[in-house]
Amino acid sequence: MRGVWKGLVFFVKLSLRMEWRYVAYQSLACLLEAALPLLAVYLPKCILEEILGRAELRRLLGLSLGLLGSIGGLRVLVRLCKNKAFEARLRLADRFMQEMYGHMADADYERLESKEYLDLRQKAEKILYGNGYGFGYVLVNALDLLSKGLSLMGFLLLLLRLHPLLLGSFLLLVGLDAGFAARNKRKAIALQLEGAQVEGHTMYMDRLFTEPRFGKELRVYGLKGWFLSRQAEQMEESRGFYTRMNRYWSRSELLAAATELLRQGCTYAYLIAQTLSGAMSVADFTLYAGAATGFAQSLAALLESFIDIKQYGLYYDALEAFLQVPASLRERGDQAPPRQKLDIRFEKVGFRYQGQEAYALKDLSFTLREGESLAVVGENGAGKTTLVKLLLRIYAPTEGRILLGGRDIQTMEYDEYMRLFAAVFQDFELFAFTLLENVALRAQGDRKRAMEVLEQVGLGEYVRSLPGSLDCYMSRLWSKDGVEPSGGQAQRLALARALYKDAPIVVLDEPTAALDPRAEYEIYQGFDRLTQGKTAVYISHRLSSARFCDRVLVLERGRLAQLGSHAELMRLGGPYAELFGMQSRFYV
Repeated sequence: MRGVWKGLVFFVKLSLRMEWRYVAYQSLACLLEAALPLLAVYLPKCILEEILGRAELRRLLGLSLGLLGSIGGLRVLVRLCKNKAFEARLRLADRFMQEMYGHMADADYERLESKEYLDLRQKAEKILYGNGYGFGYVLVNALDLLSKGLSLMGFLLLLLRLHPLLLGSFLLLVGLDAGFAARNKRKAIALQLEGAQVEGHTMYMDRLFTEPRFGKELRVYGLKGWFLSRQAEQMEESRGFYTRMNRYWSRSELLAAATELLRQGCTYAYLIAQTLSGAMSVADFTLYAGAATGFAQSLAALLESFIDIKQYGLYYDALEAFLQVPASLRERGDQAPPRQKLDIRFEKVGFRYQGQEAYALKDLSFTLREGESLAVVGENGAGKTTLVKLLLRIYAPTEGRILLGGRDIQTMEYDEYMRLFAAVFQDFELFAFTLLENVALRAQGDRKRAMEVLEQVGLGEYVRSLPGSLDCYMSRLWSKDGVEPSGGQAQRLALARALYKDAPIVVLDEPTAALDPRAEYEIYQGFDRLTQGKTAVYISHRLSSARFCDRVLVLERGRLAQLGSHAELMRLGGPYAELFGMQSRFYV
């Protein structure tokens, strides 16, 4: 039984915590709704008895209007309660989705690169819209158990006067119907969870045609035919999946139709025989015919609600598995980081990506003194970006440790540690919000401070030329007056963002990759000014940038090859001098 109710218990607790009005309105609607089928059955009997008894027209009209008014009033109240419940459920779903996004924001970064984690997230999100209704469906079914149970008891009291074999046939036929429906629903819901991968394929193919980042290659390389062919394959996969799903639902519906026909045939045959023999009045025939149908429908609905609650446990299992994925990097440390003497020390650090046998970094040891600038260079795959990710606690070392101010960074409270860093990544993102929001990275930023850093990175004139200046959107998604910055402008904005934060440690991963030579030279000339008084880690494939740093760290296949100033390494010769010479020949 715990498996049946665990999803319900979770949802009720969630609802009471986030939006208790949903539970209140939905409960009231279900209780009021329980009376409607009983009134609908009782109304024709009362009217028929008055007609057959030749009652006065005035009395007949009064009775009819009173009964009809009761049913109409109840329906209005039920509809009002359901409208309020619907609005509350939307708020609840929004808050729950925000909690899901918050969980993803806290998750270890490597989870976002894991197909298993992303598939698990898609399955967990199905609790929001499973069965076409959403996770509120489990509460509706639970309340339906109460509502249909009350209606069932009312119908049962009316039918107790009939032959026991009739009630037995109801129970048998409805039970068979519910049993087959349960089996088919279980398979259909399992298929829905399986469909997370199919839906992922569908969304990816849609992005190939709609997202600008794919548009250039599509046109230049003539990919239309290939993409349409791949999309046709995906559509066939999708059709096959939904066809299998539909078959399961169809079997349940066909069986329900057959059992309903048999049930009604038995019922009407019995009631007609009783009426013709004089054992039952016409009014009672109407009452019992409606009661028999209502009893069977209420029992079937009650069993179906119970089945749906049980089946919803499959959705909850996926959600529970998702919510239990640990945010290990965030949860490790609880100590405040130091505020001074921020020397960084790598001690025999090694790192291996999940599922890989080879180490991306191995036995790496060096010290970066506070206020010093360090260029990290090496060929592609040498481990430069991995070093930065370890420093920023995007990953944790597989072996060894990283110290800040003499203390292991894994012991430090995660958010407090992150406040010490500003970073510009090679694959940085601008958001489809205003320029000010993109620089300040918050809703209400310091306009004066934002303009200062934009001037520092050479975007002052550009900002003044924009419609709305700092309030101009960096995309046309939200505003028709929005702009799409060029690659170089976007990269300067990313630099301004890092300067705005004013953190004591700055990490720059290819910060000038999209700039032209003149703009790159201007950034290099101002490098000391931009990072004055800060510790700076600078990654670049262009070794000329290393001349602006205090020291250069050279990586080869994940290991430390050389460490020293530009001048020292050029005198020593070796990997750095060789790489620098190879690049410089292109500019001679």
